[in-house]
Amino acid sequence: MKSCLLTLDEIETGLEKEFAKLEPEISGYRLRKPGLSMSQLQDVETALETNLPDSFKRMVRAYDFGDLTVGGVFFGQTGNYGKFLFDQNGKRHEYPWWGAAVRPRQYLMIAGSDGYVILLHSDDGKISAYLRAGRWSENAVISADFESFLRACGTVYLKRPQTKDRAEFVESIMRSAGGATESKFWTELIVGRPRA
Repeated sequence: MKSCLLTLDEIETGLEKEFAKLEPEISGYRLRKPGLSMSQLQDVETALETNLPDSFKRMVRAYDFGDLTVGGVFFGQTGNYGKFLFDQNGKRHEYPWWGAAVRPRQYLMIAGSDGYVILLHSDDGKISAYLRAGRWSENAVISADFESFLRACGTVYLKRPQTKDRAEFVESIMRSAGGATESKFWTELIVGRPRA
């Protein structure tokens, strides 16, 4: 099965073409290199008492997620992705995504959208999402790994305007990213949420 996902180079070029001319007034919409250093990643792992998957570490070392938004998905918002990871997953968070209990050891919030909290499973590297109004335990896998997730977000943003069959596009993104069919995440990112 051939993947419909754009490559990282294609996404980098597409976002550059679209957003470079808008800077410095509008920033945070292009893939920039480099990302976090190995020592910064080790600090995150130590502070959060977790081991990050190699696939995730490879991507956040390659690209700066500190203030990045791709197709409706925001990653860091502080300019420093390591700080974002710590702030969202640390013990002192005022309104933790995991509720009143102890943060589930194997999950970290790595991104978000208007409707969803996006989690990394630290044991297997899979990416899942749950509705902000729901509970984290209701999460569903939306991507097999972080690179596929980023590539799917970039593909959605860059290809959606010229896509005629949105339902087929949703299916191809979900299949290529390795997402579970019970998640509405890709449908809502591509088509939008139905009105209540």
